Amino acid sequence: FPVTIRVDGARVDLNPWQVGAGLSYRFGWFVPYVGLDYLNLTIEVDHLNSLKEVLPKKKTEFKNDQPMGFFLGMGIGPEIGFNVNIELRFINEYGCSASADFKF
Repeated sequence: FPVTIRVDGARVDLNPWQVGAGLSYRFGWFVPYVGLDYLNLTIEVDHLNSLKEVLPKKKTEFKNDQPMGFFLGMGIGPEIGFNVNIELRFINEYGCSASADFKF
């Protein structure tokens, strides 16, 4: 969803969207997975007077140069009850996330 930030007459529009697909297979309690994602990130800066030496134009647009990336992760847990997941992302974004789920 697009986000617009307004400060002192300046406007910053963030318009990110991402799509991905992955493959996984359960080996007992372990669920390794790998996948590809596409991230389209556009940032438009309009009338940012405090940075006019760096951004001389009234409107400047930034886009990510590497939209394609990949992720890999590992889920651990029985088929029902709880699950712990760790995921790493590379190339178009760098990140590590961990989560835990409890199902009842």
